[in-house]
Parts: sequence; C-alpha cells; structure tokens
Amino acid sequence: DWIEIFNAENFAVDIGGMFVTDDLSEPDKWQIPDSDPNQTTIPAGGFLILWFDGDPDQGVLHVDTKLSAGGEDVGLFALDGTQIDALSFGPQTANISYGRVPDGGTIFQFFDTPTPGLSNSSSSGGDAAAPPTSLEESGFYNNPLGVTLSTTTAGL
Repeated sequence: DWIEIFNAENFAVDIGGMFVTDDLSEPDKWQIPDSDPNQTTIPAGGFLILWFDGDPDQGVLHVDTKLSAGGEDVGLFALDGTQIDALSFGPQTANISYGRVPDGGTIFQFFDTPTPGLSNSSSSGGDAAAPPTSLEESGFYNNPLGVTLSTTTAGL
C-alpha cells in the first residue's frame, strides 16, 4: 500500500511533521517524522511515496497503518490540522494504480502501469466499468441460453 504526493509548487516542500490518516475524522492519526528532511522533502514538481505498510520501523516514509483494498479515505493534514488534500477511494485491484490526471489535477483515473515517483500522464487505464447487468433472468434452463451483459459505463 502506498500513496504518492506530488508537489505542484515551484519550490521544495518538507512534509516532515505533517499528518496522514486513513480516517478523515482522525486527521492526526499518524505524524510524519520530522527527523530526516532529506527523505521527507519533495522537490519542486517532484513526487514522494509514503508506504502505508504498518511498519514505521522501516523508515520515516513508512506509515503505521495500512490501506484497505476495499476502499477508504486517505488525507494529508498540516500541523495546525488544516486539510491539505484528501481522497475517498473505492475498491482497488492489484497492480492497478489510481491517481490524478494531470499530476495535481482534479480528475482521477486508473492506470494499468503504476508509475510510483513518476508522472501520471502516461499508461492510462481509464476508469473501471460499472458492474455489469444481465438482461436474462437467473434460474435453471433446459436449453442453451445466450447471455447479454451490459454496463452503464459510457463507451463500453
């Protein structure tokens, strides 16, 4: 489990001392250590990965909580409790990432090739399709039956 933070500013930003959470009602759930600014400083236009692996003993970028593949919230908060950014995400799929396009933008989409530490401008996987529905009724059939599936997702 990881999140990538993009610094859209034209100057470096140290996130040491800020807070991350997987519960927006608890904005100060985990404080990013401020002991190593070389690791917690995001260069201008750069990226930083935080590992939500529940193992902070691995270093300052390892958060003491895990994210749910079923979906949840994640947020970044300033020292004074001001929300800097937050996202509520739905179910995730292994080896598929979810991020903003363009970097720092407001549109989120899935990526079939995760690019941690790099721009999200390539390898688009688009959005996930809405669950399919069948026109046929469920049940037992004595003869072969053709099944038609459809989705409300445009273009599919």
